[in-house]
Formats: sequence, C-alpha cells, structure tokens
Amino acid sequence: MQTALGSDALSRFGCALSDPTRAEILLILRDGPGYPSELAERQAWAVSCPASAA
Repeated sequence: MQTALGSDALSRFGCALSDPTRAEILLILRDGPGYPSELAERQAWAVSCPASAA
C-alpha cells in the first residue's frame, strides 16, 4: 500500500470533509472507534428502507 502525499492527499481529505455525513462520522470517531451498526443508528444520516411491495 502506498501513502498518498502532498496535494493529492489533501484534495481527497478535503473532498471527504465537504460531505456532511462523512464529516459527522469523523467527528464521532475522534472520541474512539465505533461499530458500523452504532453509526447506522444515528438519525442524522439514517435512511429508512421502503417497504417491499412483494
């Protein structure tokens, strides 16, 4: 695995922070690791699945 350096890394990091959902996830994870299921329970970005018609 190669480490991205310079403007490429900063560009990708800036792009990630421009997404409100990703920025909120990063803010939550700064306090410590979390399970994906715990993150999915957060209402800020929780998406409800439509009921199946079948």
